[in-house]
Amino acid sequence: MQTVWKMPLRPLFIIGALFSALVMMIWVLLQGSMTPFHPWGDMTFWHAHEMIFGMGAAFFVGYLLSRAQGWTGEPALNGRPLKVLVVIWLAGRLLLMLPFVPGWLSVPVDFLFLPYAAMHLSGPIRRAGDTPHLVFPPLLMAMAFFNLWSHLMIATGRYDQAMDALYGVVILMLLMLSFILGERMPVITAERYGTEQVSPQPMLELTTVFSTGCVAVLALFGQLQPGNIAGILLCGVACVAHTMRQLHWRPLQTLDEPLLWSLHLSHVFVPVGFLLLTLFQLGAPVSPNAAVHAFGVGALGGIFLAGVSRVSLELTGHRVQADPIMSMAFVSTFVAGLCWILGPTFMPMRMGLWSSLSGIFWVLAFGLFSVVYIPLLTEEDLASRTGGDRHGGPGVVRG
Repeated sequence: MQTVWKMPLRPLFIIGALFSALVMMIWVLLQGSMTPFHPWGDMTFWHAHEMIFGMGAAFFVGYLLSRAQGWTGEPALNGRPLKVLVVIWLAGRLLLMLPFVPGWLSVPVDFLFLPYAAMHLSGPIRRAGDTPHLVFPPLLMAMAFFNLWSHLMIATGRYDQAMDALYGVVILMLLMLSFILGERMPVITAERYGTEQVSPQPMLELTTVFSTGCVAVLALFGQLQPGNIAGILLCGVACVAHTMRQLHWRPLQTLDEPLLWSLHLSHVFVPVGFLLLTLFQLGAPVSPNAAVHAFGVGALGGIFLAGVSRVSLELTGHRVQADPIMSMAFVSTFVAGLCWILGPTFMPMRMGLWSSLSGIFWVLAFGLFSVVYIPLLTEEDLASRTGGDRHGGPGVVRG
């Protein structure tokens, strides 16, 4: 088991996937039931919070801390500091789930995970002078702040403001993914097909990031409401920008590669979510809940699944080729997201059914990931077995 503690993605991807399936199973089984389960906040807040700051934070931190060794040339976080990080994450999940644990104990423990990760990420980046990636520690700290803010809103009885904070963090996560995908999609597509990378589009990238960030700020403070002109314009611009950027990545070229088409398939939910928010603010009969779940389930869930599948292979020295069973997992996350668009739009009175169907497909997707990838993430990587790294250096993965 010592292999697990050599790189952050190993333990964090494992516990993130297992925990997301567990939280969704609890949600499917207990929503609307009389079973006495009273986590911090309430069932809905706990479910949303844990999918964001439990699963989502684990995947983001696991990716960033592992990828940082290629950015900086320093070894990834490992050993005792990594064990401390995982213990903090596990303690936060457990304490928020137990109804008898007071908030003054559970909230600080839950809060600590992201600042601890940001500290270990920022040091190597600053020492290496890696300016392009200095954006990530502040974004992790912004997530940490709004995590704490949501808890404070719950503690003071302002439930709507707490949920606004969570919804805003979902879009903040999309902003982080915008940076990552903008950097990686041209690279991995060119590597896979042996072609030239698509030409950079600085103005399109800036428009995408700026509009997404502004929408996140509006969402964090509950300002995405019908009639909000600024919100309408920004969501509309974000919808168009994300669509144009994805088309620029040449998605049709990737139809024969599951680890690429899955990213594009999930990314479709990003402009769809911004379109739904635009229509909602224009007064159309569209549920904002559909937009939030298009982002959270369809986009983030699908991109997380596809992304961690690829990165797990890359950074453990394995051949970057999807297991055939993972195509079913990728499609399952797409269907899970689709349920949250079709349900509120066409059968709003049966949302319990659509929510359960979405949850079942989600559990299937991350259950399949766990079956395929837990053995891979707990075994010695190929670089260690062959005495070197396939990317050209012992112990450091470049890129």
